[in-house]
Amino acid sequence: MRYSKSLTPAEIRALLRCNPDTGDLIWLKRDNPAFNTRYAGTIAGHLNRLGYREVRINNQLHREHRIVWVLHYGRWPEQNLDHIDGNPQNNAISNLRECNQVENSQNTRLNKRNSSGYTGVAYSRVSNCWRAQICHQRKIKHLGLFRTKEEANAAYLAAKSELHKFNPTHRERRQPHG
Repeated sequence: MRYSKSLTPAEIRALLRCNPDTGDLIWLKRDNPAFNTRYAGTIAGHLNRLGYREVRINNQLHREHRIVWVLHYGRWPEQNLDHIDGNPQNNAISNLRECNQVENSQNTRLNKRNSSGYTGVAYSRVSNCWRAQICHQRKIKHLGLFRTKEEANAAYLAAKSELHKFNPTHRERRQPHG
């Protein structure tokens, strides 16, 4: 999705206010009574098919988390915005961080086919144990075989901390969003 930065923070502030704890955007009153009757004071936007909230302003769609960022910091983000908890509907400013594409891709939700509950950990039927692996610079690095999935996860988190500058206490286990 291409992002338009043609709207200024002042123009956005004239249209919307944000609840920083929830990330909800609320339409403000305008000089249009019909708009005010229908929309003023209501939550702006809709949920798209990817699970992100979007807001239409001047006939252009904008992702809600980017608008929240503009309202809080007074500028458009220069890089990607990442939802720290992995939930694209949680647009609280405390859940948003600016990051590059590589950092953003390190914070993806678990694949729905993942049976271990941990990123980078899979059961190996051949060796009858848990395998840990990590992708770094487009190459898969084998981290070893382990008796438990928790041991394999610990190896993955250690490698991730080293290779991706990841804080392992940030999120050790996350279930996919339903």
